[in-house]
Amino acid sequence: MKRIGLLVTFLTGLNCATAEITPMIIKVSSTTNAFVDIYTVPAGKVLLIENYTIYAFADKIVRLYKDSDVVPLSPQWTTQTPLKIPEGWTIKIDKVTQGTTYYAYLFCLLVDPTDLFAYVPNNIKSFTISGSSAGMLVNLASSRQSRLAVEQSDDLKEWRTASAEISRQDSQAKNQYLVAIDSTNNVQFFRTVARARK
Repeated sequence: MKRIGLLVTFLTGLNCATAEITPMIIKVSSTTNAFVDIYTVPAGKVLLIENYTIYAFADKIVRLYKDSDVVPLSPQWTTQTPLKIPEGWTIKIDKVTQGTTYYAYLFCLLVDPTDLFAYVPNNIKSFTISGSSAGMLVNLASSRQSRLAVEQSDDLKEWRTASAEISRQDSQAKNQYLVAIDSTNNVQFFRTVARARK
């Protein structure tokens, strides 16, 4: 009975995960025939541009550069935000030709690619054990299309994917799932993690 109690406690207490998201305000600028402030998206990251403001003449445009590719943003071009900019792309504003300074501010989020789609809060409604199998009923906080996974750990530090059969309930509760897991091994802790589908 003690082992079952541990399972229930940590299933309900550890089923949420947090994404690492860094809000940023990026300035790009240029002076006469020279780029001053530029920004390159770091390796292993994605930059989400939520909005931007440009202080320049109408013919000066913020552009994205990578190798030989150049993508204009605005002001003439119709650009809808948010924009997802992959790693390695550099953001610049056109060079100045009239002896002044042009600049733009971009309001962004820097995220890991795996965090582009938010985790969905979920909770364990019930937990049962029968012989070598354990089962639980999981409720998701949203009915949007999601991927539900079960993770297991021996020490609450290192987590790995657990073997589990996951099926959506055949009912009007589209955010409710049945989960069956193997309880014959010595794993002491399980948790559920849900992420919105792409």
